[in-house]
Amino acid sequence: MLKIISLINKYLLWGIPMLCLFLIAGVYFTHKTKAVQIRKLFSVFKKSSAIKTKENISPIQALTASLATTLGTGNIIAVASAVILGGAGAVFWMWISAFLGMATAYAETLLAMFYRKKNKNGEYEGSPSLYISKGLNMPKIAILYSILTILCSFGMGNMAQGYAASLSMKQSFNTPEWVTGICIAGFSASIIFGGIKKLGSVTEKLIPVLSILYILGCMAVIIMNISSFPSVIKEIITKAFDFKAVGTGSAIGALQWGIKRGIFSNEAGLGSSAIIHSASSETSPHKQGIWAMLQVFFDTIIMCSLTAFTLLITKQSFNTSDADKAVVIAFSSAFGEYAGAFISISIFFFAIMTIAGWSAIGAKSFSYAFGEKKLNIYKIAYILIAFLGANISGEFIWEISDFFNGSMALINIVSLLMLGKKVENIHKKTSLNNY
Repeated sequence: MLKIISLINKYLLWGIPMLCLFLIAGVYFTHKTKAVQIRKLFSVFKKSSAIKTKENISPIQALTASLATTLGTGNIIAVASAVILGGAGAVFWMWISAFLGMATAYAETLLAMFYRKKNKNGEYEGSPSLYISKGLNMPKIAILYSILTILCSFGMGNMAQGYAASLSMKQSFNTPEWVTGICIAGFSASIIFGGIKKLGSVTEKLIPVLSILYILGCMAVIIMNISSFPSVIKEIITKAFDFKAVGTGSAIGALQWGIKRGIFSNEAGLGSSAIIHSASSETSPHKQGIWAMLQVFFDTIIMCSLTAFTLLITKQSFNTSDADKAVVIAFSSAFGEYAGAFISISIFFFAIMTIAGWSAIGAKSFSYAFGEKKLNIYKIAYILIAFLGANISGEFIWEISDFFNGSMALINIVSLLMLGKKVENIHKKTSLNNY
């Protein structure tokens, strides 16, 4: 069964045609919005006035909560695997996917905001399921998308994070998997049962701190090897178009792994982040769409790039095919024997934030598919799976995660393209006199 899923991932859900579909969507929405990611990316910092309300989180909390779902193993382990398997050129295609992905993230947030509704507690709820149901009149496909999102929350959003944290803690501190699992489940539970308001409050404080510490760690390695930095940039550009090479380092491998792992990290095209962004107190779809673009920019252009630079500037990182070890080796040039501890602690706390963030995405999807009354069933199952993720096979987790990610993305991107005219109209109306 696992082999069949692996083949589906390799040739269908994450094959070249699917990756091209991601790029086509990005180009299409860049055109429809007149390159909004170039014109408006940082404009929210000039005039943003929306604040959190009693029922809903603020736009900045929506940003940090959505970043919580993307920062973590995607920025560290996934980037390392992309560089190891796709070569330095994978970084270039990661940048391309992020640039175009910003337009896609803007489009899906625009639609989620436009079609969102209020639940019985006065909280805003928006999602691809709503714009698929209301915008395309496909309620069955909308429910299927919600179910896939729930499963994805169990996989990529939960087990994959717990596994990465457990593995790194075992390597650095010899911490038993069950201990890491209990810690992750306990920390996550304290946030999960508080709902999206608790998530926004926690991530608003922790995400900036965790991000700054990781950025400083990467910068320390880069500065210590700064003389090699120009050659790293040259290698990234040249390897991205090296069609003569085969295997690792080929242009095709670089494109495939760069886009694949870039999307795994920033989630542009999956529609998952739009679920959190649409819970914002912001009333303008355009404005919240810009916050969604900022999420992709910070996640990939900044955080993923720093990891990639750290790996590429310390050539010894390519002496191993193990992504975890590659990152530790790279950081050891600055932190010596403490490199493993730094990476393990970073992954552990980022993993908790990701697990907590994805619980909100899964919970909203569960409510859409099965109703709010049964929501505690999902939350309890989610916490149990957080424990299990730290104790089961990594190969199974990654293949299952890629399968559900790709299935979500396929439905969402096709739906977005079908709603392209609607995106254009909402953009034109809501961007007038805004920023």
